[in-house]
Order: sequence, then C-alpha cells, then structure tokens
Amino acid sequence: MPSGYTQAIADGATLEQFALGCARAFGACISMKDEPLSSEIPEEFEPSSYYVDNLKKAKKEHAELMAMSDEECSAMAKKEYGQHSIHLMAMINEKSCLKLKYEKMLKKVNAWRPPTEDHAVLKRFMKSQITESIDADCSIDYLEEELSGLRELSGKEWRAKKKKLLLGTIDYYTKGAVNEKKTLSKSSLWVKQLRRSLKSKKGDK
Repeated sequence: MPSGYTQAIADGATLEQFALGCARAFGACISMKDEPLSSEIPEEFEPSSYYVDNLKKAKKEHAELMAMSDEECSAMAKKEYGQHSIHLMAMINEKSCLKLKYEKMLKKVNAWRPPTEDHAVLKRFMKSQITESIDADCSIDYLEEELSGLRELSGKEWRAKKKKLLLGTIDYYTKGAVNEKKTLSKSSLWVKQLRRSLKSKKGDK
C-alpha cells in the first residue's frame, strides 16, 4: 500500500515531483510537514511575524515604562504586589481543597474490602493513584515560602526589575529574528540546490 509520499508514484509523478514531496520530511521543509502534499514548496522561505511582532511589543512596553512617572511606577508596584499575593493565596487554597478531596477518597478506598484477590490489586492501584496525585498536585510548601518572602517593591525597584525583564525580552526576540532569517536562508538554498539537481536529470517525465 502506498505511503503518503509514494502515492505520488502511483499517480504518475516525475522524479522532481516525488523528490519535492519527500523533501517535506527534511529540516529545510519541516515547517510544511502538516500541509497537504499538493502545497508547493516555495522558492524562498519567508520569516514568520512571530519574532518581529513580539519585538515591537516589547520595545513599545519598554518605551512606555521609561515614560512612566515615579508615582505611576509606585502605583504599579503596589498593584502587582496585591495581585501576586492574591494569586498565591488562591493557589494555596485550591491545592489544600484538592488534598482534602484526595484524602477523603483515600479513606473510602482504605475502608473498602475487595471481594477477591483480583479486586485487591485494583484497590492497591487506586491507592497508589491517589497518593501519587497528592504528592504531585498538593504541595504548598513552595507557595507558602514565596508568599512569606513576598514584599512590595518601591517604584524605583519595580521600574528596574521591569526594565531588566523587558531588555532581556528584546534581546531574545532580536536574536530569534536573526537566527530565523539565517535558518530560512539555508533552507531556501537547500531547496534551490535540490531543484537545480533535479532539473539536470534530462528525460525524466
């Protein structure tokens, strides 16, 4: 039975058509792997808007931050402190409530008497699932530690922290855009070289 790639041979594809179809499985064209095989591989791969758009957004936020007054920075520091405190307390409460539900069910499972040894295996499995979930889902130590160490920043501290974060974001997206351009340039060259080599196979129809 033909695969998604060899179906083209059954349909009468040329070497060039078959090779370009298979090229989707390789790094240069991997971004097209989920596209229909009928989609043509472009002559030039164009950068996505991901890095450019996020870079513009980060630069805009940085400019807005630098334009903020000390009073505005202080107000934002107070607001974010309050929001983060509420978020941590909500997470602690959510995990604590979940743990109570798990423990309540574990108590019921422990009290259940399996009718046979085969059912006893099921009981052990049920218990392990609950205890593993308690360990994985219900730890609040790190949240309580973070909450106890949380403090409201001054406006100056908040601005410095935000600035450092945004400059790191700008650097990340700037480098990402450059690297994407280099990668796509290599991919475009790979496809050009492939097409050129296939065109040289005269007589293939």
